[in-house]
Amino acid sequence: MKPTKILVPTDFSLCATNALRAAIYLGRRTGASLTIFHAIESAVYNEAAEAFFDADRDDKEKAAAAFEKLQKEMPELKDVTYETVTNYGSVPGEVASLAGSINADLVVMGTMGASGINEVLIGSNAYNVMKSLEIPVLVVPNNYEIDEITSIVLAGDYKPIDPALLNPVKMMAELKGADIHIVHIADDQHLGEEEMMEARKINRHLKDYHHHYHLIENDDIETGLQDYCDKNHIDLLAMIPRKHNLFDRIFDGGETKNMLFHAKIPLLAIPENYH
Repeated sequence: MKPTKILVPTDFSLCATNALRAAIYLGRRTGASLTIFHAIESAVYNEAAEAFFDADRDDKEKAAAAFEKLQKEMPELKDVTYETVTNYGSVPGEVASLAGSINADLVVMGTMGASGINEVLIGSNAYNVMKSLEIPVLVVPNNYEIDEITSIVLAGDYKPIDPALLNPVKMMAELKGADIHIVHIADDQHLGEEEMMEARKINRHLKDYHHHYHLIENDDIETGLQDYCDKNHIDLLAMIPRKHNLFDRIFDGGETKNMLFHAKIPLLAIPENYH
């Protein structure tokens, strides 16, 4: 099923603008409209009501000016139907609220793969948006051209899934006729009978798409996925993160490596309760 409404958070950075270009591409190919959203996160509030009002107006004016500049610098916006929205609040909270109110099908946002404090801020926003939503989130690294997606990895654990969870992967595959690599990372090369049954179900649901299976032996999921993606020139990594399992193991804030912060290719996270 193709998306009809795409939500695009922006802080007007180069990284966010690159993600917006990806969303425009998806909008052109699918006919979806875009809602480009900016959250004003005020760290300090003056207790005097008049001073607060002045700050509010100043922030709103800055956002309006930034949107005007963005529209001038991105003529390709004319190729899609879009609206701009500015609200006060945290990025994850406001994105979740707005996604619900507009019935968004997909969120597209950027991540720089930066270092230090920028890595923490940008990565945390993307991570918290993923955790707070029940719709897919596409995270696009800086300078990545999404119209070049010809190969997709679907990271699988062969646990029972709703067939609807595969729809976002199918949509991305249809853009350029991409191959779908179904990759399972495990610490041994053996699949149980229940896992084999789930693999056969996935095979039926993807019968109209070029796909193949790979079982990779590695005791570190992140390292195994990154190595596979690098060696096979993968253009998009799709995951169905399960609570207290694959999601938490990969996006553990205590890890020295982090697939989200250091992403070289786009990451499509599909929540397991998506339907």
